[in-house]
Amino acid sequence: MKILSFNETSILRKFLIFFLLVSIVPLVVLFYIYFQIQQYHELQISPEDITAILLWVILGIVCGYWAMRKTILGFIETARAGQQAIASSLSNLEGSAKQLETNETAQLNQTFRAITSRLEEDRRNLEAAKKTLHSVLTKISVGLASNQNINGFMHLIVETATEALDGKIGLALLLNKDSDQLQIKTIVGNETIGIQGLLFSKEDSAFSSVLKHKKSILITSLNEFKDASRTALEHFEFPIICAPLLVNDTVLGVLAVCGKRTPGNFNEDDLSLLYNMALQAGVALNNDELKSLANIDPLTNIFNYRHMVAVLDYETMRLKRYPGNLSMIIFDVDGFKKYNDEYGHPEGDILLNTLTQAISKKLRFSDVFCRYGGDEFAVILPQTALPGALIVANKIKETADTLALKHKVTLSIGGAEWIHPMTRHDLLVKADKALYRAKEQGKDKVLLI
Repeated sequence: MKILSFNETSILRKFLIFFLLVSIVPLVVLFYIYFQIQQYHELQISPEDITAILLWVILGIVCGYWAMRKTILGFIETARAGQQAIASSLSNLEGSAKQLETNETAQLNQTFRAITSRLEEDRRNLEAAKKTLHSVLTKISVGLASNQNINGFMHLIVETATEALDGKIGLALLLNKDSDQLQIKTIVGNETIGIQGLLFSKEDSAFSSVLKHKKSILITSLNEFKDASRTALEHFEFPIICAPLLVNDTVLGVLAVCGKRTPGNFNEDDLSLLYNMALQAGVALNNDELKSLANIDPLTNIFNYRHMVAVLDYETMRLKRYPGNLSMIIFDVDGFKKYNDEYGHPEGDILLNTLTQAISKKLRFSDVFCRYGGDEFAVILPQTALPGALIVANKIKETADTLALKHKVTLSIGGAEWIHPMTRHDLLVKADKALYRAKEQGKDKVLLI
């Protein structure tokens, strides 16, 4: 058992010792004196007793002083200990506060650095997107200005979209209004084996959602589709991003980019970019269609007089700068008015339509077949001299002889070759005069000047 020293005792114990020495010892002395007076009516104290009493009192005073001193010192030590404890606590609190402040500052700095890094990344992405968009717009603008035909422009659109979106294959699919099928018009990429020539149903294919909702979509895997849609898609690489070719809320087809050259997926910015490029392509397609409609005869579905004049102007101006040949054939149906009067105008329209469709199949790709007016037609033959024009004229006449109509029809054909410095009007007049002479000589005849 450990014996505590006085310095180790509590303040309460020190106070009790002081109380006993200072209070009880004098009380004992007083009680002794009172007892002497009660018993002997006088103090029966010998000098030895007085000496003893004085010693006890002195001893009590000394012990009380000693106890009081120890008590006060205990209070002082306790106060100091409390002060030190409070100072230590305050120091710890201050240290904790500083540590907390340091931690919070570190977290704020870390958060700020993360935000700064994210903003810098977003800035770089925005700059890259701006460069991509600028490049795309530049290519499209140059393409619109330089490409004279829709095929060249569509190839440029598909190629630009594929490059801008880091895709592997790009394609433009147009909707066939008669069959309700999507067929590939333009395709770019190195891995197109098995894709060219594919047809896609308007109602049941991977692109049905684009046609229906008129929005860009992202196809991540083949598993998103039914068996009927998966057959054609097996030739494609995923992911696939698609956008509608829109004009006035009418879907003309689909612009798509398949696969990525680098790991990753297409994002919202890619969807937006492809959608805007598809809008440009849709406008170009619509303008081409409107242009075609403006130059197409609605009955026979061949070029009209307006287009014939434009082609003749272009060819005659070209020949004035570069050497070459140009011939023109004009023909009409012998007795067409009588045919109409006998069988009616609907049958007359059938005759003209049947005749033009049959002749179109016999002409070369470079020949321009036009309806001159009524039952008169013209064929412009670029880079063709008069002997070549004669061959074409005889083919036209033979084709008319084989047609199965209400009764056999014949053609009167006239033609002429361009000679410097003739104009478009001069060539027309010359070919028309040849036709007139052929009819004067008995019709069913070919006459070239």
